[in-house]
Amino acid sequence: MGKLTESLQETTQQLKNIKKGINQMQLLGDELTENSFMIAETALKVGYNYAQSEIDYTTTNLVESQAQLPPSNVLDRELLKEANNWTEKSLKARFKNCNAAYKHLKDAHGIKLSSRSWKQVVTAFNNGANKKTETGIEPKQQDLEQQVKFLEKKIITLENQLKEQQQVKILEKRIITLENQLKEQGLLIQQLISQLK
Repeated sequence: MGKLTESLQETTQQLKNIKKGINQMQLLGDELTENSFMIAETALKVGYNYAQSEIDYTTTNLVESQAQLPPSNVLDRELLKEANNWTEKSLKARFKNCNAAYKHLKDAHGIKLSSRSWKQVVTAFNNGANKKTETGIEPKQQDLEQQVKFLEKKIITLENQLKEQQQVKILEKRIITLENQLKEQGLLIQQLISQLK
């Protein structure tokens, strides 16, 4: 019995060692998991801070670069759309000379002046160039867009009516089929009644 007891004690000790090893591995796993979460959280924070700094840097550079951009029709339209009152000073700052301002009026807005002076150009910018609606669209263009929208709605309405007519035809065919089936059943019933008599 002594050998059996010793063997049992050794096995028990080995099981305790294995259990202790499992517990230690479990603790290590928990620590690794916790550290992984901390690393992931830190990485997210660093990434977020980097993205914020990039946004700030890009925004700052964008503001600086917008002032350096060469004039373009798109920029000019946006600037003109936002401006309420142009003055000779603001137009000179924007276009440098009267001919450049007039050229913009002519090219971008189709406005022609009989004689060119800063006073007439300012008046044209404040009156003619701003004869746009709240949407920023010139009246003729807006009328065309309204007509297009109206025609699109009309097409949609006609398409819906056509679909409804097709559905009505399908329903009519079904009704005719059901009527024929009812007639056949009626005939069968009459035959059954006549056979019962």
